[in-house]
Amino acid sequence: MQPNYSTLTESGEAYLEKILGTNSIPNCAGTVEGFGAISKLKDRLQKRYEGAYPGLAGIISYVIDQEEVNARNLSPLFPHLVLPGLVEIHMDRVGLELQWEQTPLGSAPFRFIEQSPPPVFA
Repeated sequence: MQPNYSTLTESGEAYLEKILGTNSIPNCAGTVEGFGAISKLKDRLQKRYEGAYPGLAGIISYVIDQEEVNARNLSPLFPHLVLPGLVEIHMDRVGLELQWEQTPLGSAPFRFIEQSPPPVFA
């Protein structure tokens, strides 16, 4: 079997672009659908925290907007995946954590936990 000479002579960047051009991941974060999904997620987070803290709508909105920027910087393709965790961590830091409801089967829902590394010298 003879190697494909044209593949061997083209640059690595051109070959990589040819591969990625056909199998690229669609970036919906910057599209209308992506902004709509983020907007719906922000609305759900706002309602959830306002349900727990009704008088703090302005602070909750500010935290969610600030963490949206952080989520877009942290994960440009999938900010909706990290936004809830970032909001939860920020709210915990300011003392506005949500109380989790006990589910009928007794299993606790998933929560993000901020961990600090162990001290080097105890």
